[in-house]
Amino acid sequence: MVVEGGVSPEMLASIPAQELISQFLCIHNPHKISETLHRHLAHPAIVKALTHVIGPNIKSR
Repeated sequence: MVVEGGVSPEMLASIPAQELISQFLCIHNPHKISETLHRHLAHPAIVKALTHVIGPNIKSR
């Protein structure tokens, strides 16, 4: 979801990746929009490290 700027997904798809990423401060819950990110963030070693840093409330599934 794009909150500010009213940019459609089609318009976002036409912007080169480097230019596009420079326009965003952050992406909340990237694992919900990318299977690749979800798979990497759910890796046991990543879950263990995140649990150590931020606590046990890690939703890896």
